[in-house]
Amino acid sequence: MGAAVAAARSRSAFCSVASPWHSKTIGNEKTQEIQALERDIAAYLAKTPYILLLSFPGVNVVSAGDFAGEMGPIENYLTAKSITGRAGLFPSRYQSDQV
Repeated sequence: MGAAVAAARSRSAFCSVASPWHSKTIGNEKTQEIQALERDIAAYLAKTPYILLLSFPGVNVVSAGDFAGEMGPIENYLTAKSITGRAGLFPSRYQSDQV
């Protein structure tokens, strides 16, 4: 239940915050188009477990959507190790002696 509440708060916070892309040089029409696309991404994320990524500081709708699109259905990954393997990451430590 706590994760669902956090996700709902993230969605409502997203809708009330101005887009970081807002700039006078882009123009109002482009800003509105970008905000509409970000709302679409947020709507798709809300239907997946990836919505929880928005609870991390520094993760916005665009980066969470990019990650979700790259990874595919989260159900395909049984462990965190399989996710890091898919991402091409292999956390390890190299040193000359025991710790």
